[in-house]
Amino acid sequence: MSDHPFFSRTAIIPVAVLLILTGVLYTSIRVSNQGPVIRSITPAVASPGDELTIAGAHFGKSRDRGHVSIAGIVPTTSGYREWSDSRIVVTVPDKVTSGLVYVVTDKGQSDGVLFTNRQNIPQVVSQTSVPGLPRIDSIDPASGPPGTLITIQGRNFGMNRGSSSVTFPWVAVYATEASSPSPDETVIAASSADFDYQSWSDQEIQVRVPDGAVSGNVVVRTDKGASNASYYEVSQVVGTKTFRDRRSYAVHYGVEVSGVKLSGNPQAGETVEPANSLYLWLPRVQNVPDQRNIQVLTRNMEPMFDNVDGLSLYRLDNLAPGRSYKISLSYIFDRFAVETTIAPARVSSTYDQSSELFKTYTAPTDRILATNDAIRQVARSVVGRDPNPYLRARNVYNYLLKALTYDPSIGDPLEALDKEKGNDRAYALLMTSILRNANIPARVVAGHVVDDNQQAVPHQWVEFYLENFGWVPADPSLADGALEGRFKLPEGAADYYFGNLDNRHITFSRGMLAARRMDPKGRPKRSEDAFAVQSLTEEATGNLESYTSVWDKLIIIGVY
Repeated sequence: MSDHPFFSRTAIIPVAVLLILTGVLYTSIRVSNQGPVIRSITPAVASPGDELTIAGAHFGKSRDRGHVSIAGIVPTTSGYREWSDSRIVVTVPDKVTSGLVYVVTDKGQSDGVLFTNRQNIPQVVSQTSVPGLPRIDSIDPASGPPGTLITIQGRNFGMNRGSSSVTFPWVAVYATEASSPSPDETVIAASSADFDYQSWSDQEIQVRVPDGAVSGNVVVRTDKGASNASYYEVSQVVGTKTFRDRRSYAVHYGVEVSGVKLSGNPQAGETVEPANSLYLWLPRVQNVPDQRNIQVLTRNMEPMFDNVDGLSLYRLDNLAPGRSYKISLSYIFDRFAVETTIAPARVSSTYDQSSELFKTYTAPTDRILATNDAIRQVARSVVGRDPNPYLRARNVYNYLLKALTYDPSIGDPLEALDKEKGNDRAYALLMTSILRNANIPARVVAGHVVDDNQQAVPHQWVEFYLENFGWVPADPSLADGALEGRFKLPEGAADYYFGNLDNRHITFSRGMLAARRMDPKGRPKRSEDAFAVQSLTEEATGNLESYTSVWDKLIIIGVY
């Protein structure tokens, strides 16, 4: 066949050249037709007259008919200092407010990136001293990325934290001004789950800038009231995190107890000493950066403690045979989609290994098998040699999508690894275990996903931590077909669910919720029906020999 004229060298060369030129032309046309993409804006907080640098791609070699829009205002021609295909420098217009930045060219409009006008951030310069009211005198350092340890000096903070908190500003992108939240809904407290609080005394607080915080006023809140506000600038060194597409949910759930059996076989109406109690720890809808404004709608009884590390503690006393007992409650809350934009080159390859966050979220547990030989072998072959934890995490995520097939019947991570299939819990536990083995802080997030018929489906996914940025979400099982036929995935789901999460996830636990034993002689139990990951769910005391508990499925009673 090689003797055929078509296959002669003189014939092949022109054909090859033609194919190459066609490929180059196709690529050139494809690239030239791509719309603008914003990767970052610097600074994210600025005043009118300041220069704003927009980094990205496909802006065009010159401005021509292109323009920038900042919170709906287009700068005048004289406001553009620089315009290239990957970088624009523009002066912030005088009357601009806080809002989204867009780049618009004849190829289309970019996605919006949040800009904050520093002059729109209220700052309390002074405050009349009120006896007992906390007061901030200084914050050091005055700026830094999420995770920065700051020292707040002042007075009347209290000798210990108790229920007090330090709050930072929080911002979301809303579709219209009418849908924007009230000022009370635009703050986020430092997190105990992330070990943000380092020390607390009457005149000094050491606290880390929490995940999800933005530049603005820091306030100390105690049972005596709120302090004056002191400005702190959160710098975005690694990338940006944006909360958008608010959706409000009303949900109902609970637990029913029946089949009570007491030791001593009492007859109806008789009592047997000692009296019994049953403690139940019900998970709450978690107050986290992408889940806000949580309010109790109804509950048929008051808890002993309403919110202890994300759990509400209920006590049923003197349970009797032949009776059933019900705890039911409803919440309403706002859920946001979270989108992250990471510059991998800016990600630190090292962690503060002395921090409690690092120690806790890289440690093995009875569920997270970070030191298991099979997990260690997978980690060694999958994470790669690049020290960048963001790229390592992406390697693990991609590996799971290739190595596993979704199977709702297999939740054990080692069985899933062996059979190359598993459910959402197996995906989440495997990814978390492999990341922890690679010394990347990670945790399982448990809760629900709301399907296309507005039914709540128990579900687990993952967050991993980057220094100077915060937590990054990943949902490998959903991207790999976990709810096929019940959930319409976004375009490019495999890319989307690494670093982003939609507003159809409902969080009930991030990591392990630590329930505290109430009775040294109590008999603890961890129900597998509970949809949060928690150390225990129930504790029987006294002469309560046995019982049956049924945890309700989460019911969506409203979507707004």
